[in-house]
Amino acid sequence: MKNKILIVIFISVLLILTGLLSFWGIREYQKAHRPYLYCNDHAITKPEYEYFYNSYKQFYIHSFSNFFSYMGVDASADLEDQEYENGKTFGQMLQEETLEQIKETYALYDDAQLNGFVYDADTSFNEYFSMVEESCRASDTSPDKYFRQFYGPDCNVRLIREYMIRGFYAAAYYDHLISETSEDEAYIYVNELKKGYKTEYY
Repeated sequence: MKNKILIVIFISVLLILTGLLSFWGIREYQKAHRPYLYCNDHAITKPEYEYFYNSYKQFYIHSFSNFFSYMGVDASADLEDQEYENGKTFGQMLQEETLEQIKETYALYDDAQLNGFVYDADTSFNEYFSMVEESCRASDTSPDKYFRQFYGPDCNVRLIREYMIRGFYAAAYYDHLISETSEDEAYIYVNELKKGYKTEYY
């Protein structure tokens, strides 16, 4: 009788754990695939948005941190909550610029596809990723943790690879446009492309 009770308890625990794992798996899948916003007909997930947002934030800090004291930025406080200009916070500015980056990337990507542009973005990512792996070995961490730290808590190697390959491809097409025309003409062309793109939150 005691053995039967133990078996029933064991099976019950297994069923609970299986349910929890299934729930966690579904939740993680939804995070990675549920649309957060749309850029025309492209569904942008929350992890992809976080990737764009944190990429631009890091770029901005790297480019302007030396001037923060002149801009009245408190380096010890959270940047997003501080005023940028005319009552707008840095967080709001970064959100706006993130949407612009998304539109530009997808405008270039779509135009490149339409025009049959060929570029080996996989190789570009693999070269980048080998440097990430080397850095991770030196700091005793994993690539997944590395990407979560820099690009958001929902990011991982698989997702970052997808986002970066698209970005490398779009950037290579922009370089191609410059080589075929000029930097000014390419800039004007891309801005015209972007006018046909809009973002809407889901």
